[in-house]
Amino acid sequence: NYEAAILALTRAKLLKPTSAVTIRNLGTAYALMGRYPEAETVLRNGQKEAAGDEAVGTLAEALKTVQANTAGSLLDGGKLGPAAGEKRPCLPVMAAIAPWICAL
Repeated sequence: NYEAAILALTRAKLLKPTSAVTIRNLGTAYALMGRYPEAETVLRNGQKEAAGDEAVGTLAEALKTVQANTAGSLLDGGKLGPAAGEKRPCLPVMAAIAPWICAL
């Protein structure tokens, strides 16, 4: 149950706000629920909050995954698809993670 995981991880983050592992797991739980904006916010803020944690690099990796999943979700949902006769828009995150998408 991801909702229960989010509650437990939020509590854990309150107890140890600089834990990169807790922050990564919280962001991942949001992402697994399809709540990509929350996941991205948690991971982005977490990079600053956990700057002194040796595992802080895992947050950048998790953030890239969330951004790729966000782009994929938008593409799958047709939210980034072009209208008739229009070129497909290319978001900066898409260009950074999967430049080939912008060529479609």
